[in-house]
Amino acid sequence: MKITLLQKDIARVDADGLVLPVDGQVCAIGGTAAAKALKTSSTHEVESVEEQGELYVAVEEEIARIKPLRHGYAKVIEGNETWGHLVVAAAFYHHVNDTVFSPQQASALLTSAVRNTAEESVKNGLQSIAMTLMGNTYRLSARESIMAIMKGLASTQAEFIEVKWCILRDEYFRYAKQLLDSL
Repeated sequence: MKITLLQKDIARVDADGLVLPVDGQVCAIGGTAAAKALKTSSTHEVESVEEQGELYVAVEEEIARIKPLRHGYAKVIEGNETWGHLVVAAAFYHHVNDTVFSPQQASALLTSAVRNTAEESVKNGLQSIAMTLMGNTYRLSARESIMAIMKGLASTQAEFIEVKWCILRDEYFRYAKQLLDSL
């Protein structure tokens, strides 16, 4: 595995697949940086605003058809002109009926999702995937998310794939680089 750490917007990263982290029980795209990049990429494929909306809705519907996607697992689906494939990763827990998951549970889920994302991508013939810092908006700090992602990547080092990991904030980028250098 080759891990390329990038400090740039994921929308500007060339890769075979885009990793879309979701709550696997709902499989809705949500408001992640990857989801925003996917939406932006739809606007570049066609000129008509109506067609742009239709393309994005079609992708949303395709992702919704995957549900339920088991926690920690991933599924590769057809993408768009920017990313030929979308790697839908069940990286977040579903919080219902006052169920709250601990940071340790969230970290373990994220690690598992990253590992399965890499493995599923390889099984589907992808040579590269682009992903963002994920999992740090609810139960995990950015450092905890970075550590969980690094554990997932480290557990799949034998896979033949390039992971292009985009982290914009300087402090998080430096922390991830420090961990990556120690692998």
